[in-house]
Amino acid sequence: LVVSVIAVALLGSGVLSLAGPSVPLPLFALVVATHTVLPVSQHVSVLLAAILTLSQLTLTSWRATSGLGDPRFYTELTAQLVFLLAASIGGFYYRHMTEAAHQQTFVGTRTCIESRVKLECEKEQQEQLLLSVIPAYIAAEVKRSIMLKMADACQDMSNKQTRFHEMYVQRHNNVSILYADIV
Repeated sequence: LVVSVIAVALLGSGVLSLAGPSVPLPLFALVVATHTVLPVSQHVSVLLAAILTLSQLTLTSWRATSGLGDPRFYTELTAQLVFLLAASIGGFYYRHMTEAAHQQTFVGTRTCIESRVKLECEKEQQEQLLLSVIPAYIAAEVKRSIMLKMADACQDMSNKQTRFHEMYVQRHNNVSILYADIV
């Protein structure tokens, strides 16, 4: 913040001393840069732009003290004020739109991450539910079979509906089955 204020003060004083009273174009660029480039808050950038504008108008008035009664002087002063206000408004508008775009990008990224985390949680719940119903080795075999069928369906591109005709059975020796009703 301090470095930005010092940089604007040095550049502003240099521009004001080198530019003539009727040439605020370098100051226009400095006012726009104050709003768009400097890493300061909006309040500070508005304050710096106001200080630069007022110092330009004061310097113009001070240089032309002999022509205060001349109507062209007031026209020129008004034109400079409008010119520098346009620079300030344009820079402020650019800054506002940039911050709005950054905010929208942040919200979109956050929504994407939240949906990804939610999807992972739902996948984990689905996996736990599947493992609570059937053994893990059968669940892995069923998932592998489904993935192969989906890959074949994507490559085949035919709209045939295929049912699962595979049996996921394994033979076990020396197994007893107990049927019981628990009341």
